[in-house]
Amino acid sequence: DHPQCGVPFVPLDDEITFDDVYDSEQREYYNRLYQENGTGLLAGGISQTAQLSWHQILLPEQQNRPQELVDRYYNSSAEGLRPGVKLQVDLTAKKLVDPNEQAVQTGASAGGGEPVDGQEVSSAFVGGFVTHAFARGWIHIQSADPNEDPKFDPRYLSHPLDYEVLADLQFFNARAGATRPLSDHLQGNGTVYAGSLTSINETSVRELINTGFITGWHVVGSVPMMPRDQGGVLDTRLRVYGTRNVRVVDASIVPLHVRGNSVS
Repeated sequence: DHPQCGVPFVPLDDEITFDDVYDSEQREYYNRLYQENGTGLLAGGISQTAQLSWHQILLPEQQNRPQELVDRYYNSSAEGLRPGVKLQVDLTAKKLVDPNEQAVQTGASAGGGEPVDGQEVSSAFVGGFVTHAFARGWIHIQSADPNEDPKFDPRYLSHPLDYEVLADLQFFNARAGATRPLSDHLQGNGTVYAGSLTSINETSVRELINTGFITGWHVVGSVPMMPRDQGGVLDTRLRVYGTRNVRVVDASIVPLHVRGNSVS
């Protein structure tokens, strides 16, 4: 999956955000406007997105950080992995230290904060996700009954490199919010945060991730198309190994995650 998190800002009072849809009258108005002519609040969404390397979200004095952290956290964690998984994470490590390879996707949206104790909220988010995560989850059937849900554990952020990249992205998101022209639309020129966040530092960013992390809903790879001896489940014709004509055709066949949003 693509683990994601974002920095919540407080927009200026006259800014229109998606938080308006929490008001039933406003929601009906924007629904009607969109149905009639395809305009209004519901005609928009994430206002911008960018795919950046790890180096691009770091300060000039931090350019050695990707290689230093990969050297620190990766080599020991790759020991004892299955051949197919080892191949995947080797490629991921190679991408992270390459300044020309994308490692994160970031974007901005107006709104998304939930009302607290019935109070109206207005928010703007600059968020994003790690596109090439190291963590690997698992999924297993519980019985022969196809109607019974499987057990699964995504193991989000269980690898320290995923956490470090996502934390660095939050510092970048905070700087982006405090930079014109975006800061012109935010209170305190992008220095006033929504919710319980009051400042950006190592402690607050860790807390932000621990409490505000969400899935990107871009899950792939549960039945990867790879050689069987490398842990693959499907052959090159999308057939399940050991069967004659059982095929899987969706995002679960992708062995190594894609750079952006998955659609399946």
